[in-house]
Amino acid sequence: MKLRETILADNPGQLKLPFALWKRRAVQDAVRRLFDIEMPIRTVGEYLLRWGFTPQRPARQAIERNDTTLHAWMDLRFPESVERAKRKGGEIYWPDETAVKQDGHWGRGYAPTGQTPVLAMSTRRTSILMISAITQKGLVRFAFHEGAINCDRFIAFLEALIADAGRKAFPLVDNLKVHRSNPVKAQLIAARQFTRYRQSPKAPCSLHSGRTTASSG
Repeated sequence: MKLRETILADNPGQLKLPFALWKRRAVQDAVRRLFDIEMPIRTVGEYLLRWGFTPQRPARQAIERNDTTLHAWMDLRFPESVERAKRKGGEIYWPDETAVKQDGHWGRGYAPTGQTPVLAMSTRRTSILMISAITQKGLVRFAFHEGAINCDRFIAFLEALIADAGRKAFPLVDNLKVHRSNPVKAQLIAARQFTRYRQSPKAPCSLHSGRTTASSG
């Protein structure tokens, strides 16, 4: 079971293997290096299946992830934000932005072996920006824009979010430059919609980095 424990504990790079993820070929090379055994690739697959391993698309995680900062924020800052929102009769939102593209096709379809199916699509690549915010209960509010996120669009979204929510909103946002920009802070404070704007350390905690807390008064 040493091989299984190695796969669970390390990635191929830590064994100086030329792979980013564990694939059958990577496991085969690990067997050769650790045990000096030439294992057939099919046998490698049988072992992985027996151990409950399946091929999966990896989740992304920032290289700069700082678990100490992340845990400190989750254990201290986040409970404070939850309690403050509760006292003010408001609700916490988690805003984020993403580009919606029309050229993505992650689906799979059956076809005869050796005859790869063809998906017709335009050569023009277009995308649209979606700004969204989700509550702790899963309620989502969103808006679409053409072009990249900027201060004006982010401010407009937060103002619309508060108007639509009908109650005080407490957005917890990541460390995107737009989110912590001076124009955003100044506009929101001047509008008396956010009387407190607290920022956590800039070191990323995860793929969506260290959080900035913008609280409505």
